[in-house]
Amino acid sequence: MTVIDRFFASLPPQGTVMDLLAGRGAEVKRFLESGYLVIAFEYMADAPSPELAERLLVHTTSYNETLIPYRTLSGLYARTALSELSRQEALVRLRLFHDWLMPGGICYFSMYEGEGSKRLAEQGVRGRTERLLTYYQAAELETLIRTAAL
Repeated sequence: MTVIDRFFASLPPQGTVMDLLAGRGAEVKRFLESGYLVIAFEYMADAPSPELAERLLVHTTSYNETLIPYRTLSGLYARTALSELSRQEALVRLRLFHDWLMPGGICYFSMYEGEGSKRLAEQGVRGRTERLLTYYQAAELETLIRTAAL
C-alpha cells in the first residue's frame, strides 16, 4: 500500500482536504473523484491543469494568503512542504496545520533525512526562485513535533 493509499484509508468518508505542493494534480484529482472538497497549493509552474483547477474549492500559490477556518480540514496532505521551510517556520506551520484539522483529521508530511539545509534555484510561476531545503535527523523531527505540542 502506498503512502497516498494509506492516507486515503485513514480519511473520514467526506470533507475538505488540503493538498500542499499539489504538483500537476494527480492526488487532487483523486480527492475530487472521491467526493472531497479540495484546497490546493502549488507554487511551481506545473500547477494543476485549468480543468482541474476550476473544480477546486481554493487554488493558491501561497497558503499564507489562504485563511482556513479553524478545525475544518478532514485531511492535510503536505508531502515535503515542511522541509522547504526553516526549522522555526516548520514549527509555526505544524501548529497551524493542527489548528486547521478537525478532531480526528489526518495530516501526512515527510521530511528530507540528513543534516543542515541548502538552497536550490528553480523556475516557478512567479519567475526564478530559490527554494530552501531543510534536512532532519529522526531525533530532530521528534523534538519539532513535541515542541509544536501535537
